[in-house]
This record gives sequence, structure tokens and C-alpha cells, in this order.
Amino acid sequence: MSATIHLPESDFTEASGVFALLAVLWAKEVDLKTLNLMSQQPFAKTWKQAGGKLPGKATPEWVESLAVDYCQLLIGPKNHASPVQSIWDQSRYEGEASASMSKYMELIDGFEPCVAIPDHVAVQLQYAGVLMGMADQSKRKLIQGLATAFARDHLAWTADLFERIEAQAETDFYRGLASLSHRYLFSK
Repeated sequence: MSATIHLPESDFTEASGVFALLAVLWAKEVDLKTLNLMSQQPFAKTWKQAGGKLPGKATPEWVESLAVDYCQLLIGPKNHASPVQSIWDQSRYEGEASASMSKYMELIDGFEPCVAIPDHVAVQLQYAGVLMGMADQSKRKLIQGLATAFARDHLAWTADLFERIEAQAETDFYRGLASLSHRYLFSK
């Protein structure tokens, strides 16, 4: 399956924002402040319509259950789904995907990855968001071509990641986030 970065014909701002939000949510456990912001209208309604799940009211207990789920899903100690492309592709850290991501990141002056591992799904989604922002500013075919190549090289693997997380998630939040991420990348 190949990933598709949705390239709107005129407005790339929405795509840039969606990728940036997904990057934040996959980078680390969600905190109470973020959940409270997400639970406010009109965002909460839009998030739920897109397939995301939120509590009626974010509580410290709910944040703790999400942290536990995030850890069992993405960190381990066993049967987790690694959020790192090199692990999926080559069963090791700092593989070809890591080197390739580093080269992509060098193309954008000042790009600061949200996670220290270059081929982490959060960094890849963050990078896609930056590309969409650049496409919005320039409308240049070169940026659109770069976005398409980037999706091929660094987002196609996420289909398996998101499917596995959706199947293993113990909370509706991460099940919904995986489903939403998968649909956003792989549906038209």
C-alpha cells in the first residue's frame, strides 16, 4: 500500500495543520493540557466527526490510562508496535530510513524534529506538515513532487503501524487516533 499526502488544489493550510497535530499526538503521551484543549469546541466536534475519541471531561485519571496505553503500544517492554521506520523495515535502529530522513530534513533550513529519532512516525508526520506549509506558501510543483516522494519513502510503512495500534489499543483515544491517522494518509 502506498501513502498519499493529500495535496489540495488551492489550500494546503489544513493539511499542514492536520499533519502537525498528528505529529504532536504520536510524539509522546498526551498530557492534561492538550486533552483539555482538544475537548473544547469547535475542535472536539470536528475531532469526533473525523473518528477521534475524547472523554466528556479530561481528568488526571484518564490521562494516566492514556499514558499506560501509549507505553504498551509504542514503547514496550514487549509486543509493542515500534513507531520507528527502521525497525519495521530492517528490524534495527538507525537503518536506511533514518539516513534517508536525515537527508530529507537537511532540505529544509531550520527544521527541528519533535523527537530525537529521525525516522520516528511523529517526525515524519511533522515533516509532511512542514512540506504542506511550504506548498501553501509557494504553490510550486517542486514542493508537491518532494511531498509525493517523501510519502513514498517515509509514510507508506505507517499503514501497518496504524492497523496494529488500532487492533492493540486499550483506549478508545489511541484506537481512534490510529484509525484517523490511517484514513487521513491512505484514503482519498
